[in-house]
Amino acid sequence: MLNIEDDTKMANNPLNLPLPSYQNWLTALRHKNADEAVRIFERSTELERNKLLNGCFIYAANQPRSNATSQLEWINGCCELYALFVATMQGSEETVTYLIRKGVNIHMKDKYGNNCIHSMIYASFLEPAREKESVQICRQLCNILPQSDLRKLLLSENTEQKRPLELAIHLGLFDLSNEIFTTRGIYLVKEEDHVLYK
Repeated sequence: MLNIEDDTKMANNPLNLPLPSYQNWLTALRHKNADEAVRIFERSTELERNKLLNGCFIYAANQPRSNATSQLEWINGCCELYALFVATMQGSEETVTYLIRKGVNIHMKDKYGNNCIHSMIYASFLEPAREKESVQICRQLCNILPQSDLRKLLLSENTEQKRPLELAIHLGLFDLSNEIFTTRGIYLVKEEDHVLYK
């Protein structure tokens, strides 16, 4: 839970996306509705587009959160969230591609030092059925991001000093751990294939 000092800092951030004002944008991202996300983005001004891409969703202090239907929705309601975080956590390949193509800052971190891959790993831990979608998102990022950006994301530590691979292993997510470990040029440095074994 954010303390008063954190709330003040967030309230003064010009890139804030206060809810419910930006609820339609969050809903489109949460429900993997890429068409609606594109519609909202394309109808926005240039300044507003930057907010949509890189702004942080914030909940009013008195906004009820008791209607969450899953642990993931609880996380979405209580933590700092950016558009790319939501799209990767929800496994929305089309939306992730669109956000990156439009210039989203892929290296944004929350106050715990988590980037979009860390947050996706936490989401997979809370809802194990999402792990396969998360593996697909990892593959997608490998295909569309420059090697330097991918390397920076995968080698970035959060405040617990865990990189995405270490976090996935720590949380027991075998498929995600294996996908990250076998990323060429990051952990897999030889031509032979290496895999983790159960």
